[in-house]
Amino acid sequence: DPWLGIPVKWPQISNARLIIESGIDKYRIDPSQGTHFFQNLTSFRVGYFTINPFINDGYYDIDFLDSQKAVFENDTVRHIHFKKPLQIVIDGKKNTGVVLKPGYKYNKSKRK
Repeated sequence: DPWLGIPVKWPQISNARLIIESGIDKYRIDPSQGTHFFQNLTSFRVGYFTINPFINDGYYDIDFLDSQKAVFENDTVRHIHFKKPLQIVIDGKKNTGVVLKPGYKYNKSKRK
């Protein structure tokens, strides 16, 4: 059911460190539903972002992501792999987070 968010089963994503759902022009999303899904994310310390740039709710560099080779791609999922690790910074209290491109580092001292 496309209205329920991520079209995958838990074993397919259980090794993820971060899951990002993003709305696209023809596929607007609400955060994934289901207590079991979020219980699994919390238990396994998996980060979760919902981004809806069409309503100014988050931003991602689509040109950068599109320039990366896809491991798998269909109409709703695009899986890419990076040779170098990405840095993920999440502040749950402020409901904010960022994923830095390979080679970039988060500087805590410049944080406001």
